[in-house]
Amino acid sequence: MLLRTILFLLCVCDVIYDFFIMHLNTIQRAKPLPEEVSDIYDHDRYQEFLHYKKDYRPIVILKDVFGLILNAIILLSPFFTFVEHLAHGSDVLVIIYAILLTFIPTELFSLIINDYATFTIEEKYGKNKQTKRSFFKENAIDLLLSLLLYVLIYGGLYLLIHKVLSGVNFSGARPLFYTIVIIALVAVFMLIIFGISYLYLHLQYKFTPLEDGPLKEDIMGLMKDSKKKVKTINVYNESAKSTSKNAFLLKMPFHKEFGIADNFLNENAHDELLGVLAHEVGHLKHKKNIFNYLQYGTYGIAVLILYLLLSHVGIVTTVAHFIDQSFHITVNNLYLDLLVIEIIFKPLSFLLGFFRNYVSRREEYEADDNAVKEGYGEALISTFKQLSSDEYVDVNPHPLIETLEYDHPGMYHRIKHIEEGVRKSS
Repeated sequence: MLLRTILFLLCVCDVIYDFFIMHLNTIQRAKPLPEEVSDIYDHDRYQEFLHYKKDYRPIVILKDVFGLILNAIILLSPFFTFVEHLAHGSDVLVIIYAILLTFIPTELFSLIINDYATFTIEEKYGKNKQTKRSFFKENAIDLLLSLLLYVLIYGGLYLLIHKVLSGVNFSGARPLFYTIVIIALVAVFMLIIFGISYLYLHLQYKFTPLEDGPLKEDIMGLMKDSKKKVKTINVYNESAKSTSKNAFLLKMPFHKEFGIADNFLNENAHDELLGVLAHEVGHLKHKKNIFNYLQYGTYGIAVLILYLLLSHVGIVTTVAHFIDQSFHITVNNLYLDLLVIEIIFKPLSFLLGFFRNYVSRREEYEADDNAVKEGYGEALISTFKQLSSDEYVDVNPHPLIETLEYDHPGMYHRIKHIEEGVRKSS
């Protein structure tokens, strides 16, 4: 029972953290906006922004409460004993039933919440363009791809553990060999994930090539001194779903693609589009630095841990048996094992995320510098201000929240940085 209690308390801490962040947001939003971003919202628009964020607050609370209740049922009740009984001791069925009994209520809850957010809140503020039909189609695609990922993750791990590695003698150099094999399998799996992500994007949106003309020529010109090139530039139909405007760079191992929202293309000036795309090209030009290599070092530590685990399989078996005993089950449940690992390592994941966010914010500043270098600094500021107002962006987040949570700089710091760059270059 001790393990189960500790796991649940960690889940409680996670919810307390979310409420703490919510409290900091409330305090910060009551403060006057700094001069650099004070012209993004006039008084009425800022009050609308506050109401919009307030309307979303009950959804955040409901998600946390639902997640906590679900975790309480899973961790503190005889849930896994029931699953084992239902599966009649089958090691495959215990995984399938555990997934379905948690996946179905979670997805149903998410569907209800997303329906309310889309057709009540977003509709209220004139941001929704979706129909019920397109909404349910999108959620159906999400559901099917999520199930596919579950099959790949749990099916792949089950086959690896029970069919490939079971009965293997890990003495001598064998742990190193199997570590390399597993890394190769993970690499293949990641390529599959990239493929699924690409498929998901193209199922959710209709992409059409950007027409030849001055804009396309200027975009290609931005890449003239970049070693990496993007040949595919597409426009996607964001207007079918919302009023959002965006442009992104999709980077995959064997494919790179610019995506531009049709709202952005149709409603923004030529220079504003180029400012955002000059920023994206800045990511193409990025050169690795010490922070990137430190980040890659975490992958090296993961490989070392994997090697040590394969070298001491007895310890892994003992831990798995301890988990089984704590939950009063006799058939090892891979779903439970991964859930325990996920919860226990969440604090470590938080620290790694804190570092990744720091590195990511540095890279965003660097990409903004490229837009300034190309002469689009003022246009980028203008675009950011317009998009912030249109999208109800929290332009002056609490410094602690920005440090812990943001993988992009807050708009205040971002605009301030670009303005300093423009002054230096003029």
